[in-house]
Amino acid sequence: MAAPADVLIEALIEEILIRFPPDDPASLVRAALVCKPWCRIVAGAGFRRRFREFHRTPPVLGLLCNYEDKGFYREAALRFIQFLTASFPHTHVRRNRRAIDARHGRVLLRTMFWDSDDLLPANFVVWNPVSCEEQQLPSLPWYPDRWNAAVLCAATPSASCDHLDCSGGPFLVVAVETGANDVFISVYSSEAGEWSEQSIQHPGKSDAHWSWPSVLVGTELCFMLQPRTGILKYNLRTREISVINLPSVQYKPDVLTTTDDGRLGFATVHESRLYLWSREDGPSDNAGWTESRVIQLDSLLPSNALLTSPTAVGFAAGVGIVFMWTDIGVFSIDLKSQRVTKIHKCGGQNILPYMNFYTQVSRYSFSC
Repeated sequence: MAAPADVLIEALIEEILIRFPPDDPASLVRAALVCKPWCRIVAGAGFRRRFREFHRTPPVLGLLCNYEDKGFYREAALRFIQFLTASFPHTHVRRNRRAIDARHGRVLLRTMFWDSDDLLPANFVVWNPVSCEEQQLPSLPWYPDRWNAAVLCAATPSASCDHLDCSGGPFLVVAVETGANDVFISVYSSEAGEWSEQSIQHPGKSDAHWSWPSVLVGTELCFMLQPRTGILKYNLRTREISVINLPSVQYKPDVLTTTDDGRLGFATVHESRLYLWSREDGPSDNAGWTESRVIQLDSLLPSNALLTSPTAVGFAAGVGIVFMWTDIGVFSIDLKSQRVTKIHKCGGQNILPYMNFYTQVSRYSFSC
């Protein structure tokens, strides 16, 4: 028995709408305004799931920029620079907050307060910019000094989630502190509501620092160590901690990256050239490194952006975009197409790309 014509037309319309670009969610909003049937399609949970499955890789919706207000009071602040034509339902500047990490649709914030010149103890907050939900975590078992942290989906250690629509589900926060002789790893589970802790003998003399975001390689979290000569690797599945040595070159890494085939890498700038390195295949943490690519920035960036050496300040995993800080603003460089886009000027040199699908049409005042 043939399906009714209106059912076939609705299915055809859904197939068209699913192919709308994920980095332009306003196009879905406009489609939902056409008529009530289209609105019901776009606002449906089934459409949102199929939209994510079709596109697979979430787009970069904006940048999280950390900076300091240096007025009468010293104040940490976080600015969210969105790339959307449809606005997020949240405040663009968040006072007394630092963005530490962003992954799987979540942002890890740390509350920052100063008493005179001393930083007071503070807690972590996990924030979902799309839903505007926040969850404050209990205090760490230790006072963070030389530390870094990451947020991720709770199913990552088992590799049982495709991370297409898990930003509202259970999550983990991994905090690492490097002491004089030990490495302390604390893992917060939103399901258990508490921190677990482990420590090992310090494998080196380097320190963790939050200003270098972590990268996730399979089920392994990697953190840059000061003075940028090594990488601390934490295996989420086995809970093993080890150190990967970085290559001895005249220029140090700016940010950690991942390659298209899922290997660890890093990016750095030296004499107006962007150098991309990748780790060679091999089971050992002492596997070698290869300089995989060199990009001439003077052919991509305006000349006044190169008066002083740019710095790679962020990387969007999955889409291969490096963010460069210059004297005239932040630029994004698509490593595949070498397309360059100038972004609104940030107040600081520490930024994080926020990646997620934005299909929250129901937040608009529609009567479907």
